[in-house]
Amino acid sequence: MRRLALVVALVSSLALLAGCDHEYQINTRKVEHQITSDVEDQGITFAQVDCPDDIKLKVGGTFHCVVKDLGRDQQTLVTVTLENERGEYTWSAN
Repeated sequence: MRRLALVVALVSSLALLAGCDHEYQINTRKVEHQITSDVEDQGITFAQVDCPDDIKLKVGGTFHCVVKDLGRDQQTLVTVTLENERGEYTWSAN
């Protein structure tokens, strides 16, 4: 399996959505788009990224997304770590 060379030190900003209970949620669609772009920059041209919905912003919190290489029918789990209250994050392949 072609390993994704992904310890991404890139910190990206997420759009935050206010919840009715004053908690903030992460716009995981934007995370998916950014990870897709990063993966495609590494040569995987048929990437699909799936992240869960309803992720609440918690500094130091993590969640997992699946990166699918559709051209090779392979997938890799990535961990997204929330870095600060502005919703900046890093991600890395497991």
